[in-house]
Amino acid sequence: MLLTLIKGIIIGIIISAPLGPVGLLCLRETIYGGRKEGLLTGVGAMISDVLYGFVVYLGVGLVLDFVNAYDAALRILGGVIIMIFCYVVFRNAGKGVKHQPTKRLSKIHGLRKVVTAFLVTLSNPFIMLLILPLYTRFGFVRESSTPGLELALALTAIGIGCMLWWVLLTYLVTKLSQRMGDRGVMWISRGVATILFIIAIIGIYTGIESYYLAHY
Repeated sequence: MLLTLIKGIIIGIIISAPLGPVGLLCLRETIYGGRKEGLLTGVGAMISDVLYGFVVYLGVGLVLDFVNAYDAALRILGGVIIMIFCYVVFRNAGKGVKHQPTKRLSKIHGLRKVVTAFLVTLSNPFIMLLILPLYTRFGFVRESSTPGLELALALTAIGIGCMLWWVLLTYLVTKLSQRMGDRGVMWISRGVATILFIIAIIGIYTGIESYYLAHY
């Protein structure tokens, strides 16, 4: 079980590390809202990653069927969610950096951060195609006399690995933003929004194209 825990933590770090849409979202929230808000974004991403990890653990066939069935819809949904976030980023780009961390967040505000990150991550089912070879490479899925306990431990380990990455990222971003000042952060925020907007457009376009090819 210790080996499962170690492997799961490594897998969690690897699937969280690529700086995709949710990574950029975490970066932006940490810069403007403080480390606590960045970590809430990481929690939302972690929940989605663990959910996908659970689906992959259940079986390869289920993973491939899910991706094929909902590919177009998830691309379009993800693109729309990211575009809405881009609008918010551009609108608040001139907002000052929060150098003092938030001591207490309202439940609704904190929940919104978690849900937004969860939906952004969930809109990318191809994460499962990253998880799948990692499971194979590490021999992660194995027979056990207590399969329920083994599954719970595996998913917990992945969640721990994900959160270790977000803790490290938010720490580094917080230190960097304190050195750059408001103007430097403003341009970073606009750059993040531009990259996310391009990702959103590509996602929506490929989703519509995929739907069209499947039905016409």
